[in-house]
Amino acid sequence: MRLRRPAPRVFDPEEVVEGGGRADPSRGCRMPVTALYGLCRWDGGIADRDLPRMAAALRRFGRSGSDHWTAGSIALGIARHALLPEDEHVPEIHQRGRRYAVVAEVHLSERESLVAQLDLDAQTAALMSDAALVAAAVERWDEAAFDRIYGAFAVAAWDTHERRLILARDPLGARPLFYHATGDLLAFASMPEGLTVLPAVDAGMDTDQYVRLLRDLAPERDRTPLRGISRVMPGHHVIVRKDGIDRVRWWKPDLTPLILADQDDYAAALTRHLENAVRACLRGVSGRVGAQLSSGFDSSAVLAVAASQLARRTVDAGAVKITAFTAVPRSDRHTQVLAHHIADEGDLAAEVAASLPNVDHVRVSVEHGTLDTLGRTTGLYPLPIRNLCNLTWVDAIADAARARGLTIMLQGGMGNMTLSEPGVLALQELIAAGRFPTWFRIARKLVRNGWMQWRGVLWNSVAGKLPERVWRFMETRSGRAPIATRRFTLLRDAVYDHAGSIARETATADPYTVIDVAESAQPVATSVQNRLAIASADIGSLHKAQLGEWGIDTRDPTGDRRLMEFALRVPVERLIWDGEPRAILRRAMAGRLPASIVDNRRRGLQSADWHEGLIQSRSALIDEIERIEMYDPVASLIDIDRLKALVADMPDLDSPRWQEGDTEVDYRLTLLRTVSIASHMRRVSRSNV
Repeated sequence: MRLRRPAPRVFDPEEVVEGGGRADPSRGCRMPVTALYGLCRWDGGIADRDLPRMAAALRRFGRSGSDHWTAGSIALGIARHALLPEDEHVPEIHQRGRRYAVVAEVHLSERESLVAQLDLDAQTAALMSDAALVAAAVERWDEAAFDRIYGAFAVAAWDTHERRLILARDPLGARPLFYHATGDLLAFASMPEGLTVLPAVDAGMDTDQYVRLLRDLAPERDRTPLRGISRVMPGHHVIVRKDGIDRVRWWKPDLTPLILADQDDYAAALTRHLENAVRACLRGVSGRVGAQLSSGFDSSAVLAVAASQLARRTVDAGAVKITAFTAVPRSDRHTQVLAHHIADEGDLAAEVAASLPNVDHVRVSVEHGTLDTLGRTTGLYPLPIRNLCNLTWVDAIADAARARGLTIMLQGGMGNMTLSEPGVLALQELIAAGRFPTWFRIARKLVRNGWMQWRGVLWNSVAGKLPERVWRFMETRSGRAPIATRRFTLLRDAVYDHAGSIARETATADPYTVIDVAESAQPVATSVQNRLAIASADIGSLHKAQLGEWGIDTRDPTGDRRLMEFALRVPVERLIWDGEPRAILRRAMAGRLPASIVDNRRRGLQSADWHEGLIQSRSALIDEIERIEMYDPVASLIDIDRLKALVADMPDLDSPRWQEGDTEVDYRLTLLRTVSIASHMRRVSRSNV
């Protein structure tokens, strides 16, 4: 059938009925974001009648109006707002003579490289947005284009020749993309609310996925807690045809070890990749930006590099500045104090900020209770928040940034994958590989440098290979009695056992897939597996929701694809070379960060006053548990009696029990997680109890 290219039409996402005309920009768009949506009716029905409803549901992601393209039974839409200078050049969704109609949300990190591969001259490329370049790449290379695209992206491309839809995401999943495919309907959207408004989508709760979350497992591959709504996995593309769906992992990084001459070469390579990653995140920046700053290596390294690069730019006759935000406890009276941890990261963070002339420092404390925003959280995020006490300070920083008019926030959330993997796993990997001289050299230096004692070296070298019974016995003898995995969840016994059996059955031998089920806490993962697990966290919808709520674009240079691919190839022994954990990063940052950071051997403790916020929310906690108990689908899954007992036995604020690991497991990791997930379940099902 010949497709007719209709004249472009736009409509106001504030309306739920179709109408002409673009929304008046003067109405305000405090949220500089973009959303994709579209649908296909395989039965030949008219596709665009539901587009206004989808656009209205996604209006917080772009209030300046939506463009769409229709061709009979297929319709694609995009709610636009410029994030980059080139975004002002709005591409057509489908250009005459092209095979593909494309909507895309993109922030390229290697724009010039893609321009060169497309053989575009500079004048032509200057008038093309990142999305237009991606559309040209898909036109040239079909789905093979995604491996050539570096940056954050979500793409939907309709193949007018073969009548198939291609949905794709970047390796980190920095841009979310969801879809519904049943019967005669295929629909996709950047966020689930763009799908749940469709009459044909029954998006009740998927109990199995909530059970996995309650057992501290990720949802199954492609699944979400919403029944009938799937997600495009990070680093994957999904091809949907009338007769079926193909899900393909397109990102398969080279995992062969990268052999360089010496440690200086690794440090130089890391520095080069980090510099390029930060530069890509600062593309288009002309005013003050924000940054999350802790006392750790990752956020400090990102801030130092960003400050150096922005110091060379000027605005109003001065260098572009960064406002760095550090979450600190309300006071030092009730903070949790654990060995080798820093409860209040404010002073060390302030020292980093003071060493950089174009950085201002702001300390942010959370004053409200942990559950005060639970209702808003449930409506804002597609997935339940499993660490509510950390989200409180993330939200507080976002509030402080928005109050200062900031729209870009730098962070180092993926640094544990790319920058600061300590390398301790080298001990067991070298033993397993029979590389005993290298093992002994590193082990001796670890002891000599005071990082470990010999018994610690030996334990970290063999623990992962010991039978579980022996491992648990040795842990108990050492005074570190392991906490049973069962204690981390309030699932009823039968439900717990069933969830574990499903997880084992769905595990695969794919070297790029991290098996997320462990029947014990026994360390078995390799360094590469650990880092791939971080990459699979799928944080796109979290950042998207924060974009829609606060209008702040979170950019993480430590999640840059080129940096990730370098980090995965670094031989694990190089990370702990000469008995120094994080050896490459320490060498790269020497002289760029204060010695207090480079030589620091303690870790920052996030939300060290978490129990104070929990106690402050005790009444709200009791009320929420009562609602959970009245909602049968949830109450049948979890042990309500134990949940109530934990609240009844909650220690007083001054109790020394808050310093014990068992107490943290019971309340921070078990009680709060259960309440957050159970609350999400009943709200998704629209329960009024």
